[in-house]
Amino acid sequence: MNVSVVGNSNCIFSNGFYSGVERYAASTSGVARNYSFGGSCCALHLYMLHDKYDMMCDSDVVILDSLVIDTFHWKRGVIRQEEIALLIDDMYALYSQLSAKVVSVLFPIEQHVHNYKQLPTYQAHIDAARRYGVDVVDLYELLPPRRVDYSGYFAQPGHITADIAEEAGFRVASICGEMAEDEVEEQSLQTPYETVSEEVFGEMDGVDVESSYYKASCFRLDRDVKMDNYSGKNLVGLFHWNKTALSKFVLSSEDGQDVIQLRSKYAFFEVLNARRKIRKNTIARPGRNGETLTQAPAGKMRTAEYDVPQLVGMLIRADDEVAGNKVDMNSDLSGLLGDVFG
Repeated sequence: MNVSVVGNSNCIFSNGFYSGVERYAASTSGVARNYSFGGSCCALHLYMLHDKYDMMCDSDVVILDSLVIDTFHWKRGVIRQEEIALLIDDMYALYSQLSAKVVSVLFPIEQHVHNYKQLPTYQAHIDAARRYGVDVVDLYELLPPRRVDYSGYFAQPGHITADIAEEAGFRVASICGEMAEDEVEEQSLQTPYETVSEEVFGEMDGVDVESSYYKASCFRLDRDVKMDNYSGKNLVGLFHWNKTALSKFVLSSEDGQDVIQLRSKYAFFEVLNARRKIRKNTIARPGRNGETLTQAPAGKMRTAEYDVPQLVGMLIRADDEVAGNKVDMNSDLSGLLGDVFG
C-alpha cells in the first residue's frame, strides 16, 4: 500500500504517527510519503495537493491532519473564523476528488478535551468531511471519559505522546489499507487554486534549504516582481523558509499595500487572514524596517533587522467555486482503532 500523509507536527515527530504509518506501509511492501509541516494550517494542505498532485495520485491512501493548527490560528487571530472555515471546506472538497482513500485524523488539544465540540474549527472539519464523503478518525472520541487530568496523554498541549501517536498511525494506516479500492479511475483535479514559484521567481537567485525532514529550493525575493499574470486572482498564502533571519513580504498596488512578516528558522506556510486581491498593477517586493504589518504573525517574533524573503512558492486562488464530490455522508472510523490511549 502506498500512502501519503499531509499533516502537522503530530505527523513529523520521530517515532510518532508517521512512523506507525510507515511501519504498516513497509509491511505491505508499499511506500509512505510525508508532506507534513509543523505549525501550518489546512492552507498548506491545499498547497501540497497541487504541488505534489502526481505523487498523491500514486497513493492508495491519503491521510490529512490540520485541526490542531487550524484551531490555534483561529484562537490567536492569525486568520478569521469565516476564512478558516472556507479553507477547511475547500480542503475536503478538493481531496475528495482524489482516486485514493482519503481519511482525516482529528488530533486532540489538551485544553479542549472537555469542550472540543464547541470549537468552530472542529465543527467545520466534521461538517465538511461529511459533506464530501471523507472518512474521519476522531481521536477526541477515544480519550478515556470523565478524567480531570489528561496530561499523561500529551507531550505538549497540541501533541499526543509519541508512543500513542505511533500506535494510532499504524492502526489508521491498516484500517485504511483494508478499505482502499483497487484501480480507481484517476481524474484531473478541478480546482480554482494554483501554486506559483518558477513562473514568478524563476529569474531570481535560488538557495537550497534543508533540515532533517525536508529540503526545498527557495527563491530570494530581492527586488520588485510584477504580478500582472495573476490579476483578478487572490493570494491565499506564502510557503517560505528563512533559516537565519526574519523577513517581510509586501504586496503593493495603487490601492495600498499588505505587509506580511515571515518567520525564521523553519519551513512554514503563512496563511493570510483574508484573501488579497491581485490587481493589474500589483507588485511583490521585500519589506523594510518600519513598515507596519497588516497580518497577525503566526507565532512569537523576535525584534531584528529584516532580510530578503526566501520563498518556496505562493498559493493563489481564482474566485471560481470549488468542485467536490458532495455526497453528504462519510464514516467515523474511530471505533475501529480500539483502545489506542491505553
